Parts: sequence; C-alpha cells; structure tokens
Amino acid sequence: MAAYELCGTFAVYTPTKEMQRELDHLRNQRLAWPGGWRQVYDHAGKPTSLWHRDPLVTLHELRGFCEESRGMHGHLQLCQAARAVTGVTASPLEVQASMLLNLTRRRGGEGLGPIVNNHPITLNRDARILAGQSTCYADILFPENDIHPAIDIELQGHMVHDGGRAGGIDSNRMLGLKRMGIEVIMVTAEQLYNPGRFHRLSAHLSSLLGKRRKAKSAGMEAAERDLRCKVLSNWEQLAR
Repeated sequence: MAAYELCGTFAVYTPTKEMQRELDHLRNQRLAWPGGWRQVYDHAGKPTSLWHRDPLVTLHELRGFCEESRGMHGHLQLCQAARAVTGVTASPLEVQASMLLNLTRRRGGEGLGPIVNNHPITLNRDARILAGQSTCYADILFPENDIHPAIDIELQGHMVHDGGRAGGIDSNRMLGLKRMGIEVIMVTAEQLYNPGRFHRLSAHLSSLLGKRRKAKSAGMEAAERDLRCKVLSNWEQLAR
C-alpha cells in the first residue's frame, strides 16, 4: 500500500480548520502549487481529505532501488511490494480494489490479473462525440486477449463521483467505451467493503474473464480475511 502511494498521484491528509481556511483562500487565488499538489473538492464544493499530486517516485525508480538495496534489512519485502504494484493509482480506493482483485489467492486476493492502472484509451469518433473527450483513463483495466474483450473497472468514490454532473460524464464515457467493444463495470466502495457483494463481483469478473473458480482452501480464506482487514483500513489513520 505504501509502494502504491509512493508511485501514485494521491495523498490523504485532513488539514486543521485554521489551515483549511488558508487553503480555501489560496484556492480562490488559483495559485499553482509545486509538485502538482491540489486538494480534491466534492460535488458540493466541500474540501475532502484526498489530494492529487505528482508521483513521489516512479515505479521504474522504485524497482531500481530494489536492485541497489541487496543485503539491506527489508530488501525482500520491498521487492515483493514493488512487484505487486500494477501501475499509477489516483486514490486509495483504486489501490484497495487493485490489491483485492489482483493479488494471488494465496496472499488473500482473487488472482484475477494481469491488470494495469489508469491506462489511456484513445477513443474513436463515435466515442469521442459521446464522451466529449479524445482520451480517457481506465481506473483498472483487464487488457483484451483471445478469451475476453478489454474490461474497464471504474471505481465510484463518493467524494468525486456523486452528483449529477460527474454522473453524467461517467455515463457518457461508459457508453462511448461500450461502443468500442470495451466492457465497463462500475464498482463502489460499498461493493469492496461488503464481503458478500465483493465475492459476487469477483464471480462476475471471473465469468467475464473466462477463469474457472475453485473453492478456496481454509488457508486462502484466512489470508483473505487478513488482507481485507489490512487493505480496507482507514488510509489516513494508517498514515498517522
């Protein structure tokens, strides 16, 4: 999770009331912050604890450091974490979904990968007209192969997707992608956090991907419970 955040374009931090007043004042002046830092506001215009920023390190740099850290304490754990990162994520929800869906069943995940994060998709003419843009980015993409078409998983976080305007943009983009033969599945935080709904989501994805599902062993079920307990924790409290 730390490796994903290092390589991602997000941070989670709640300012004090005094600091938030200053941040709101600076926002009204439309000042650009170094490193691309900007606070995310919800559909009602209220500040959230989610921030966007440039990645602190690239995945290439992180994996390069793994090679340089041979013999150091924590080297193997760092390498394992770096290998598990599937791309550049823009929110904790994208990280949580990526880990739960992609990690092997032995490690508590669903083993449905390979996946890539925030993958650019160039839209064709019909899709551009519908979406009002020439390129969109898939939160989680299962690339097309001989068995299934490309599958785009779009995470619906409350703070940035609620409200009519955002919903309209997502609906138009979804229709444009479907016109290109790309399967689009909207996934909410509640579907990730509710074990029953998550298992049904996993079964549906397995069917679309052409993967046969076998019953998990007792050890795999224990690993899943442990992974969910860690990954679905409050991100801000973990940072503290």
